[in-house]
Amino acid sequence: MLIRDAKIEDYNQIYELNLKHNLRTPDKNEWQKIWTKNPNFDFTQDKIGWVIEDKKNIKGFLGYIKKKYIDEEGNEYDGLISHNWVVDNDCRNMSLILLNKFFNDIKSDFYINSTASLEVAKVWEAFGAKKIPVDNIKSSLFIPINIEKISQIVFKNYLLKNFLSTFLKYFIKFKILSLKTNNNYQIEITNKIDKELKEFKYIFEEKNFIKEKSEYDWYQEILSKNNTFEFLKIYKENIFVGHCLLITSNDTKLKKTYVSEIKICKNFRADKDLYKIVIKKIFAYAKNLKSDLIQIKYLDEEVYKILKKIIFLNKKYNFCSFYYYCSDQKLTLKLSKKKWIISMLSGDTFLI
Repeated sequence: MLIRDAKIEDYNQIYELNLKHNLRTPDKNEWQKIWTKNPNFDFTQDKIGWVIEDKKNIKGFLGYIKKKYIDEEGNEYDGLISHNWVVDNDCRNMSLILLNKFFNDIKSDFYINSTASLEVAKVWEAFGAKKIPVDNIKSSLFIPINIEKISQIVFKNYLLKNFLSTFLKYFIKFKILSLKTNNNYQIEITNKIDKELKEFKYIFEEKNFIKEKSEYDWYQEILSKNNTFEFLKIYKENIFVGHCLLITSNDTKLKKTYVSEIKICKNFRADKDLYKIVIKKIFAYAKNLKSDLIQIKYLDEEVYKILKKIIFLNKKYNFCSFYYYCSDQKLTLKLSKKKWIISMLSGDTFLI
């Protein structure tokens, strides 16, 4: 039994390992792009992670993704994102050796887990990791579209399932389709990363934040095959005032349209009419794609409060899925006092 550097050529065995543990793996071409298309990754020098190997059989894997983060002063930070930590039961005693390599073998300002389960969260906390300080990280907003399918998953009682299915079916239509909107806003949906999107300046009122330095081109390369990746652009009287990102998963049992990266100009951010027309448009868009559910998560607190009044279903989680570890105590203290701005594209959560 040994631990060695993982290689691209390990894909087939890693795929089988994930399949055994009910974990999704992109196809080989898309999987390679996680690293080869990453602007922060030097494929000639960097490894992609580590594997546990026993007689040439891969029994465990922990990968990582490099990303850049930036604060309001323009300071840049290197972030290392934990990716696809999976180990066979008979090798679980070596799981922590993989994690220790992740924390120690690659130099980075901080290390992130963006998909931590309750069990993984406890392990990270034992290593000294901190929860990323974001209030709205533990809740999501939902709009069901395929009521029958969702009712079958959520409700076990036959009579309750049928009653609520019928009730929600008509209530959702009334709630969304009857939203009164004005004609001052125009909506455009595109899959092109154009000049307007690249040059859009989103002004944060907060003076103390840290956020990912996004590279949409890289994400689109990875997401475009198994997902629909498009931007909803918002105009008022032909002036571009904001946008959001729509990612629809096409290869899961419950087809979801995720709404991410909601960025609105300061002067329009509190306008409820804007969000009404956006939600109405997203509902029609997701329904046309035959999505079962719309999910909105990791929102700015001000936007979350407005949307919560429009969308009546929300879910709160009992634990935080975002953790960071930093060995530098001064930097840890600095990071703990900042507002982390995260989205579907933060960490490796974009690999839905």
